Amino acid sequence: MKFIIAQVLGVIASLCLIGAAQSKSKKNFLHFNIASYAIFIVSLFLLNAYSGVINSVLPLILTIICANRENKKIPIWLVLIFGILTIIGGIFTYTDIYSVLPTVASLLYIIIVISANMKKVRALTVISRVLWALYDFIVRAYSTFVFDIINLISAVIAVYRFDVNKKTDIEKS
Repeated sequence: MKFIIAQVLGVIASLCLIGAAQSKSKKNFLHFNIASYAIFIVSLFLLNAYSGVINSVLPLILTIICANRENKKIPIWLVLIFGILTIIGGIFTYTDIYSVLPTVASLLYIIIVISANMKKVRALTVISRVLWALYDFIVRAYSTFVFDIINLISAVIAVYRFDVNKKTDIEKS
């Protein structure tokens, strides 16, 4: 029963991520991410995927802080604290090489949250989606894995549309 509930929660959390991607305002983007991380935490906990839990709790907290800063820049000391806590969480939840994947994805998320360079954000999002897709498949979060693939395809399309295709258009001029 826990397995089925975890899969259903994975779908709900993934739908929140899709909502975040479609948000016009950063505030709505952050709120959808907060909901997504909160639901992912429960889903991963039910699957005993504790590395995923830890590496969802920290981004959840960081996203809550960002949502309450109202477009103010995040201080570097706070970024460093979250980076260090993510690494420590990764060390404590290490079970095999695959348990490192969410730690790396969470470190990338920290960079994504603080970056104003959308080209960098899109590239890091692609890498992050690959890492989470692998991890979700390994820990049997199959419904989330399917949405990871959908989000990965969407991120690759965004990179092509906004970064690769844009260069091609400039070169044609």
